[in-house]
Amino acid sequence: MANNGQEALACMQAEPIDLVLMDLQMPVMDGFEATRRLRQREQERGVKRVPIIALSAAVMDSDRAQAIEAGVDGQLDKPLDDRALYRLMAGVLPRPTPDARNASPEPPARKDVFPELVGFDRARGIDISQGDISFYYKLLRLFDAQLETLPADVLDCLTTMAPSQVQDAMHTLKGVAANLGAIQVAPAAAAIDQASKRGAAITGAMVEALRDVIASAQDQIAKIDRQRMA
Repeated sequence: MANNGQEALACMQAEPIDLVLMDLQMPVMDGFEATRRLRQREQERGVKRVPIIALSAAVMDSDRAQAIEAGVDGQLDKPLDDRALYRLMAGVLPRPTPDARNASPEPPARKDVFPELVGFDRARGIDISQGDISFYYKLLRLFDAQLETLPADVLDCLTTMAPSQVQDAMHTLKGVAANLGAIQVAPAAAAIDQASKRGAAITGAMVEALRDVIASAQDQIAKIDRQRMA
């Protein structure tokens, strides 16, 4: 989770990224320039192309054309429609091939054999994935990667961050968690979001509660991997 284009580029250089949601109107370096630089870096280093979905409050044709020229793979307007986002993600994310080397094991093909996960509404997640179990599994892996960055980037600073930053981070986390059926993470993030909107202090207890449910969610997602490897 980056606050501007420079941070986004640094994050993408520090660790492998499966998908980028690029806000085109970021400060310091906007999403257009960040996308151009990422594409240039990929070309120079001969590395795989990372899918980029552009997010923008602007709806002008010139902005759309500029985003395409920069190298995005898809575009969505703000405020986001969650189903439209997941449909677009399904279109730009590569599908694993059965003989792919080092590929993660395929999840089960039927809902009734998809593992029950504590703290997750499995039916909700499968519904948002339009019944595609493999895609739901992919989304859970991406969610896990997002959660992995939260402790360093956000959780340690929640009690001192500006209210607008707290609300942006928690609103995003709440929305993604709710759509994927993470029924413990979503309300914990919502509680902090609402407290910030009321002007109330973000307490250490609220942050610890969020840490706990995030750790639990990550454990449950890891359980899928262990079951696939068994």
